[in-house]
Amino acid sequence: DTMRPMSELAEEVAEATVTTDGSPPQAKAVFRQDAKGPYVHDNQIKGHLRDAADALSRTVGIWGLKQLVNTALFVRPHHIHLPTGARIDTERWPTHFDIYAHGRVSSFREAEYVTGATLRFRLYALARSKLTPQVVEDLLNYGSGRGMGGGRGRGYGQYDFSVTRQEERVSRL
Repeated sequence: DTMRPMSELAEEVAEATVTTDGSPPQAKAVFRQDAKGPYVHDNQIKGHLRDAADALSRTVGIWGLKQLVNTALFVRPHHIHLPTGARIDTERWPTHFDIYAHGRVSSFREAEYVTGATLRFRLYALARSKLTPQVVEDLLNYGSGRGMGGGRGRGYGQYDFSVTRQEERVSRL
């Protein structure tokens, strides 16, 4: 690959972001997709749990809980696919502020959402960490009421969860 001047790259990006009618592109959150279909990425789940840990650190009595979630909790699989046939809808709402872009005001946000889908994933915590099953359940309890992803202030992203199996994991040195 050859190096291209920044001005050329900036022009290419500007051309790609203008819609056919000349209006600025609207912000839209969408599900990622691969050959198996739409999915939630493991880092979205982990980020959600980090947010909950940040809020609950003092409540559960673990200083640095957010950092602990970041380094000692793992989500698998990496791609958590939506169930086959899950209906994805799009919601559009006005933002609480206007964004000036490309000479026009953009004041709407769009996001894809799905209702009634069950996501199945596993959480692994390092065996000797303070992330006990009860602490992880506290994080999920807090997060389920607060919501995950965009639109939380509008009541989106709330969920129910169930713990189906807990395994004792032993670390070996």
